[in-house]
Amino acid sequence: EASKAGKAFSASRVSGRMRKDVYQRVKTFSQTEECKNNLDEYQLHFVKSALNDFERAGLALADEDGEKLKMLLEKDAAVCAEFGTNLGSDDTKLFFTPEELAGCGDDFVKERLGKDEEGKCTITLKYPDIIPIGTNCE
Repeated sequence: EASKAGKAFSASRVSGRMRKDVYQRVKTFSQTEECKNNLDEYQLHFVKSALNDFERAGLALADEDGEKLKMLLEKDAAVCAEFGTNLGSDDTKLFFTPEELAGCGDDFVKERLGKDEEGKCTITLKYPDIIPIGTNCE
């Protein structure tokens, strides 16, 4: 259930960023004298940033290209959600000696030492293990 909800949420985020009607209103407003002459620096920056975000999302594209981009973004969101689900349910364990984890820090090594094999550190493929290893391990 949580996985389905996550996929639905990701898809709705894509749809929300692809609201051409909102983009058109922001674009129209950005070209008005009110916007150009009456907004302070921060407000003007906000309008320009919102417009840039919409355009980076592909809303300045032709309708056909925009639909193609929306489809690709939705597919990407679904694949990312599935990846997260798969990673969360993965139970792979790898075993390393403390020497093989040189550079990872004493606390990191101590937390994982002897959990499953004597004298070895248990490492999973989950973020709390992989990120420090990829960043710090010599």
